[in-house]
Amino acid sequence: MTKKISIKKKQPKIIIPRHFTQTKLTFNFSFLTHDKKYNFNNHGFNKNVKSTFLNTLLRLSFDDLIAIFNYPKETGLERIDESEMHFSLNAEFVNSDRDKDCLDGLWVFRMNKKGRVIGKIQNTTFYIMCIDTSFDVYDHGK
Repeated sequence: MTKKISIKKKQPKIIIPRHFTQTKLTFNFSFLTHDKKYNFNNHGFNKNVKSTFLNTLLRLSFDDLIAIFNYPKETGLERIDESEMHFSLNAEFVNSDRDKDCLDGLWVFRMNKKGRVIGKIQNTTFYIMCIDTSFDVYDHGK
């Protein structure tokens, strides 16, 4: 009869240097709205929009968040009051209490004339909540 022995490997300790500070904007897709009109199932989220979406994410992820806040709204971020938005936030996000640590309001970045991406910002994480390709989630002042 053989005896099974389990050997636990000691996991290496990860040490993050004190001088390391996250300054780049990162994106999280976990809490995208379940409303099909404003998520990846949207018919307006076609091949061309997907390409623009990816290029915009790449562009925004290369610069420091502080720099992005100083960009004009056409290429950077714009804050909008939550009361002006007309889509349902993912309940899981609210229930997780993440929104308590986020900047006030919802934040928007533009995908040229193809749409808007709306989300919440916690530290340097942009939680993508909504992808508006029909331009009807909030009043665009037209």
